[in-house]
Order: sequence, then C-alpha cells, then structure tokens
Amino acid sequence: MAPDQVGDLLANYGWVECEQVGAAEYQARYLEPAGRELPVFGLERFVYAEKP
Repeated sequence: MAPDQVGDLLANYGWVECEQVGAAEYQARYLEPAGRELPVFGLERFVYAEKP
C-alpha cells in the first residue's frame, strides 16, 4: 500500500491517521532509545492512528 493511501483506508474504519514514519525514523525514535536491535526494512512504514 502506498503511504498516501493509508489515511483513506483507516478512515473507512473510523480511524484518523495522526502520524506516519519510515523505517529509519522509527528505529531512531523507538528502538535505539530502548536499546533494542531489531531489523526494520526500508519498505516498512509505521502509522499512529486514533479512533475519535
């Protein structure tokens, strides 16, 4: 799925996309500070969404 299509898909289920990051940013923000060394592939995207 293309990153720009995620918001529409989530909206179909009543969710709102708040943020979307790529692999490098996800690793820097969440994995490295936690001391975790997990593989994250460049194709991966991570989405934070809320259900109002």
